Parts: sequence; C-alpha cells; structure tokens
Amino acid sequence: MSRIRLRVVYQRVTQFSIVLALTCLLFTSIAFAQAEKSAGANSASVAGTWKMVSETSDGDSIAWTLTLAQADGHWTATVSTPDSQGAPPATQVSVTGNAVHFQTQYQGSPYDIDLKLAADSLTGTWSGEGGSGKTSGKRAS
Repeated sequence: MSRIRLRVVYQRVTQFSIVLALTCLLFTSIAFAQAEKSAGANSASVAGTWKMVSETSDGDSIAWTLTLAQADGHWTATVSTPDSQGAPPATQVSVTGNAVHFQTQYQGSPYDIDLKLAADSLTGTWSGEGGSGKTSGKRAS
C-alpha cells in the first residue's frame, strides 16, 4: 500500500476510535443519570402516610400509622397508635433507595423498624425489648 493510503486508513481508524469512545462515555453518563433518578424516585415515593400493622411474637396485631416526609434532604418520621398521645417523631430516620429505617418509642421502650418499599406496600421487621416480628402496611388513601 502506498503511504497516502495507509495514512487515510490510520486517520479513519483513529476517528472511529474517538467516536466509539465518546459514544461509550455518553451511554455511561446516561446510565448513571438514570440510576440516580431511579434511586431518587424510589426514595421520594416512600413519602406519605402509611397504615401499618405489626405482628407480635404471641400472635397479636398492633395497628399504627407511619408518616414519612422529606424536607431539605432530610427525612422525618412520626408514628402513632390508637392508644398513643400525639405522634412523637422517630429518630435515626434513614431512607436509602427503597429501604427505610427508623427508631421509635412504643410503651416507653425503643423499637427499631426496617422496611422496604415494593409497589405501594411497605414490608419489613420490628425489633426491641427482646422481641421481633413482621410489619407491613399500605399507603393511606
């Protein structure tokens, strides 16, 4: 091959490599943006009022209401039961993707609650005072 022809082939291969690299970079950026948007959407969708039920180790059910809110990048949660006076704020509130964790007081003792969002339901576990059990709920109308 002549030198001119080799030079043209080399330039085209170089141009193709640059276009390919930029295309990969573009698609990677789009994928990361979608992942961040999806995580944010999941976190935002846990906000609201939830009608929850926890099962005790002896088979009883305890109904309670959970309210989750986000303001200025911080999450807050309040828990109320039919027999509680007011709705004290929960502590150690964290929302990561579709996972929610907080600690609340029930009958004067601290309880940890871990929940996961699936569709329009929260399911998870509670633990405290030497016991643990399942808890679940649906978004309030």
